[in-house]
Amino acid sequence: MSDLKERLLSAIRRFCPEDNIREDYSGRGMYGAECFAITGSDRECRGVLVYVIEMMHDEGWEDFGDAVDLLLGYDWDQFGFDKVYYWPGWKGEPS
Repeated sequence: MSDLKERLLSAIRRFCPEDNIREDYSGRGMYGAECFAITGSDRECRGVLVYVIEMMHDEGWEDFGDAVDLLLGYDWDQFGFDKVYYWPGWKGEPS
């Protein structure tokens, strides 16, 4: 996993409740492959992304544009009454 993805995972974990993090989500069309995901209401999930983007901006990430592109490259599914935002190809554990 790239350094940028690892930093993004760390940032997401900073703002997302631990109970809402999944390391092994297998989304639609992934044929059993697993990836990193967050769950919650649509508002909660978007809130995590907003906090991460604000943090990256405030900290002056040099690769801010690339980081935002990766962060917003999620897919989503309905998860009961909630949503799951997931990033195919991202594993939750550092490489």
